[in-house]
Amino acid sequence: MIIDKYLINKNESIKSALKKIDGNHLGVIFIEDKGKVLGVSTDGDIRRFMLKNNTIDSSIYKAMNKKFTYFLESEVTNELILKSLNDRVKVIPVLDDNMSLVSIVSDKVTSWDTTVHKPWGYYNTLINNKDYLVKKIVIFAKQSISLQLHNHRSEHWIVLDGIATIQIGQKKIKLKKSESTFVPVKKKHKITNSSNKTLIVLETQLGTKLSENDIIRFEDQYARTTKKN
Repeated sequence: MIIDKYLINKNESIKSALKKIDGNHLGVIFIEDKGKVLGVSTDGDIRRFMLKNNTIDSSIYKAMNKKFTYFLESEVTNELILKSLNDRVKVIPVLDDNMSLVSIVSDKVTSWDTTVHKPWGYYNTLINNKDYLVKKIVIFAKQSISLQLHNHRSEHWIVLDGIATIQIGQKKIKLKKSESTFVPVKKKHKITNSSNKTLIVLETQLGTKLSENDIIRFEDQYARTTKKN
């Protein structure tokens, strides 16, 4: 997962931090220690720190802002994102329960290369090989993916957190944490999060064509009419 360009260890220098900020194009870097996000520094924070006669070789930890806005992955919603982003807060990290960075939300709607934002939430591509692909799918409360099928791949879903309402063909089931199900090739399917809590699903795709173009939609609450997810 390509998150390194948004993270820097607390012991690294301001010079290293500025290089990463220049590379991620968001004007911000998150400071971590042992995988846990401790705070944030923007390019503005660093400039103000340097004006106090500090050097570029100083630890980025000294220029860190410990008070910062963040979302917990288990609680984030579309409404919360829209409410939180403003002229002052333009980039917000999404953290897991261990305070590790799992995604980025910004007014530019950008994130690291393996994250794709959708109207129902987002997904991270964890593994992308020729014959199989693994995603972590995050579905916000009261949202769902479209009723769809794939001509060239099957899918296996494992619920990591939350409760999933699953439709496969005409059959509907509910899955809780650690429960799983299988979606055959060319079978209509849908995941719905009917709860007030974020749903997290691990999806493994197997097939001859693992492409976002291999999607045929039948129903979609967001009025998306193309075959591209």
